[in-house]
Amino acid sequence: MAEMDIDDEIDRLVNFDHWETVILVAVGFILPMLIKNTIEGRGLFDLPDEAYGVITMLATGFLLDGDYRVYSGMGAGVYSVDKFLARIGVKSTLQNMGA
Repeated sequence: MAEMDIDDEIDRLVNFDHWETVILVAVGFILPMLIKNTIEGRGLFDLPDEAYGVITMLATGFLLDGDYRVYSGMGAGVYSVDKFLARIGVKSTLQNMGA
């Protein structure tokens, strides 16, 4: 097993590119919630939560380029999977197993 070098780990944590990736994934995760609240708040229509993640993935695929597209789409995909697992009860089952 390789030993972890503390200096390498600290360098990774202070690396701007690492945090840029984290922020892009987080934005991709948050965007579906914002879209959902905007659309449903105006009473336009009501879709399943997973659909807002898919809509965000498609929108970021068309509107963004490069890493921005990849990582924000990844965050939206995680949002869709999270909402789907909550819908079918897997998420609550896993949370209860840990308690």
